[in-house]
Order: sequence, then structure tokens, then C-alpha cells
Amino acid sequence: MNYESIILELMGRVQNLEQKVKSLEEQKGLVVAEEPDDAFEEQDEEIKITRSIARQHAMDTIKRKYGYFDVQKGNRARQADIILTVNSGDKKGRELLGKFYYSKSFHDFPSGWHTVREADLEKDHIDFHIFTVSYENKFYSFLFSHDELKRFVEKKAKDSSDQYYFYFHVNGGKKTENRDGERDVQFNYENWDLFSQML
Repeated sequence: MNYESIILELMGRVQNLEQKVKSLEEQKGLVVAEEPDDAFEEQDEEIKITRSIARQHAMDTIKRKYGYFDVQKGNRARQADIILTVNSGDKKGRELLGKFYYSKSFHDFPSGWHTVREADLEKDHIDFHIFTVSYENKFYSFLFSHDELKRFVEKKAKDSSDQYYFYFHVNGGKKTENRDGERDVQFNYENWDLFSQML
């Protein structure tokens, strides 16, 4: 029995549940800040980074790099987390819809767990996927076009809930995805040029 894969899958499921609980708490306005006794001393050292903050960072990065995109938060009706709309030129009005995944690193290097549902890969209206890891108040992002991610998961195993698990690392100069064996994702790391290639 491969205990490592069982442990990794359980860690992924726990993280997924934590994200769902946090999302529900934010929706209901029940978020209570957990501050240690010496919170005032630590306040300047570390900012609490949430999925919303990480997504806003990704959106701001796109806005800075591409003046011709209007960038907005997605919604359930559009089944997207980020919506990019071309605001000028011959492609004015063209939209790119994306999914955003966030994880915080709990190691001594940037690494994070993410889950992607098979159903999200079957949605042809999705154009891109952004996986972001926060570590020491910095963001590390991996960007995939929808087709790239579909090809990437061909070598991954699904769990019984039809989910794929990703474990991205930035360690020792290497950018890898390690859930189902180490795979080089250097090309996808901070690849903000992806959007110009999609138009």
C-alpha cells in the first residue's frame, strides 16, 4: 500500500475543505481574526493573505501588463473567477474567462496544494487557469491555458470525486508539480505572457 499517496490525497482533501469553510465564512461575514497574544508585534511582519487578496494580486498583475484588458472578478453565473475583456482595437469586446486557485505554503519554501474538478476541465468557455501559492507575503503563480491544463492532467490520476490534485513547488531554482511524480513547470511559472498569446 502506498501510504505517501494516501497522505498526499488526504492533505489535498483537508485543504479543499479548509478553503470551502473559509469561503463560506467570508460569504456569511463570520470571519473572526485569530490573533496571537503578541499580535501587535507581529502585525507589521506578516499580512494575512486570503484567496481574495491573492486573486486581486493576479488581477492587478494582468492590469499592469496589459492596458488593453478590463479585468474583473468573475461570478457563478459566468462560472469563472476572473474575466478579462479587451477594451480597444479590432478585438474589442473579446473575453477571456479563467479559474483561479490559491494555496498558502506551510513549508520552508513556496509550495501549495490545489484541486481541479474534472467538470471544470470540461467547460469549454474557460480559457485559462491560474494557480497561486503565497509564501512569506509573496506570490508565486503558475499559468496554464485551458488546453495546456487538459493535456497536463492526462498524466495525472483522478480521485473518486473526479478531482485532480496539484502540488506546486518553487525550490532550489526548480519549478515543479509533484503530486503524481515530479514534472517541470518552469514554462508555466509567472507566464503572464500567456494572455497575449491567446488573442
